[in-house]
Amino acid sequence: MTDLSDRRYYGERIAGIDPRISFEILKDIFSAIYGEYEEYISINNYKNADIYVYGITKMMDIWPIEDNIRLYNEVDLFTAMELLYHHIRVYILGSTYPFEKKGLETEKTEKKKKAYRAKINTILKHYNGGYELSEDGEIQKLSPLGFETLIEEAIETNDPDSIDLRVKYAISKFSRYNSSVEDKKEAIRTLADVLEYLKESDIRLPRDDEKNLFNIINNFDIRHLNRKQQSDYDKDIWYDWMFYTFLASICVLLKLNDKKFDLKIQRTE
Repeated sequence: MTDLSDRRYYGERIAGIDPRISFEILKDIFSAIYGEYEEYISINNYKNADIYVYGITKMMDIWPIEDNIRLYNEVDLFTAMELLYHHIRVYILGSTYPFEKKGLETEKTEKKKKAYRAKINTILKHYNGGYELSEDGEIQKLSPLGFETLIEEAIETNDPDSIDLRVKYAISKFSRYNSSVEDKKEAIRTLADVLEYLKESDIRLPRDDEKNLFNIINNFDIRHLNRKQQSDYDKDIWYDWMFYTFLASICVLLKLNDKKFDLKIQRTE
């Protein structure tokens, strides 16, 4: 069945209507989505909910949403989107056995969260270059066209501490909303450490490719700080290139040695 969120209708397809949305429209649509899910937001059951929200976000004037959304800036809105995702709960009334009831509540809660995330992502992808709400509930910048698969594939190996968790951390650090140059550098350094680990495990790229890759890692102000390193370059541009090059290299090496690592790759939803 075709995903209707990806369908392009006549106005966009033929008449050239621009799908991009403004911040004010984004707030309006989010407000409507909140209305659909309001009964499932556990915060609404809390006494002094505004104090609770301040305690976990360290931000004033987020809650209640309906009273504050008109004054939201981008940080406020994205915080509210994440907040709702983490506080969606489905409660089941009745005399179901406790363990069955808990299982049903968990199952229905996860379905409700998944549906909320899908609706949020349908609009976020059209705002300011494209964002998404991740499975972990973080607003992230969408990957450049052609690199989506690298981000959406969850790597699972028999060495999670050295590979899986580091790759996942790097992706989250690099992609999250408003990540700084230092955040991106740390993400790239983490991927470089994974490449170093694979190299030491005799999992290697062709000789010239490996030489060029580690020349970048060691001589472009990523790690092993020394005066010979090059640091006078546009990091906003080159860090993007480094990140996706390193991540793609790791994925290629793992796929070429899938049996050694018991490699499994799942596409995140």
